[in-house]
Amino acid sequence: MTEDDFDRLIDCRFPYRDEGAWKRLIGLGRGISSNAHFRTLHEICRPPRSAEVTPAEQRAMLQCWADGFDDPVKDVVMECAAALIARRDLAVADVLRIMDRIALCNGAYAALSIACFACEDVDGRAAARFDAITGEWRRTARRG
Repeated sequence: MTEDDFDRLIDCRFPYRDEGAWKRLIGLGRGISSNAHFRTLHEICRPPRSAEVTPAEQRAMLQCWADGFDDPVKDVVMECAAALIARRDLAVADVLRIMDRIALCNGAYAALSIACFACEDVDGRAAARFDAITGEWRRTARRG
């Protein structure tokens, strides 16, 4: 399964109420790629409004997602995910620093997206940083 296939499988379809199913999807994403695994985290911490999931359930999913996974930006992205679950904004300056760390992991689009959403970006600085980083990743991929 490709990352795009996986994204179509879970996008706004994450089975928040079926523990066995969400655990299987966490494992599936982890097996595809780091980016797919972070895409799963994106669904966990940013559910659609129609989803019936509590913050406590999201925290349990976050713990399951994190168990046995090692990545250079795992801890900072988890900080962002925890803030999203708690419905609290991180400082824009902190998010920009986190995004700069994620930028070193070329192609970590889902991790970068989680960070971008973890602040109230009233002046558009996080969105601009997101665009700059992803633009550089695309340029690097074309040259590659």
